[in-house]
Formats: sequence, structure tokens, C-alpha cells
Amino acid sequence: METQTPRNHSSSNPMHKMMLSCYKATELVSLSYERKLSRGEQFKLYTHTMMCKGCRQFLKNTEILDNMLQAHKEYEKNAKK
Repeated sequence: METQTPRNHSSSNPMHKMMLSCYKATELVSLSYERKLSRGEQFKLYTHTMMCKGCRQFLKNTEILDNMLQAHKEYEKNAKK
């Protein structure tokens, strides 16, 4: 029985050049809280998260964490009054 080798993402397939790695996708999620992503970055991140359950969950968790931090900042601000 023949075993299959993993596909090389650096192949000449144009789709591989458009697809983000999970590492790059999570990097863009984090960067999006520091600066506005370009339209190209937004598109690549959107298409990646549509197909990748792990990165979609990372994005959701990051949004939840950001909301919690914002709520805590607001609480701290109001507690000092």
C-alpha cells in the first residue's frame, strides 16, 4: 500500500499563494487590534477563517477576550470615580 506525502504549500498552484497559513492568519487577527488591516489582508483572513475551524475559533476567542478587557477597563475607570 502506498502512503501519501503531505502537499507542499509552496507548489505552483495559485490557490496556495492566496491561502494563508494558520500562523499568518492568527498573526493578522492579533494585528487587527493594533491597526486596520488592508483589504487584501482582510480578504485573505476572511477566506481562511471560512475554511479553518481552528482559526475561526481563535478569532472568536480573541474577540471575546477583547470584549472582556474593554469591560474591565470601563469597570476600573468607573470604580475610580
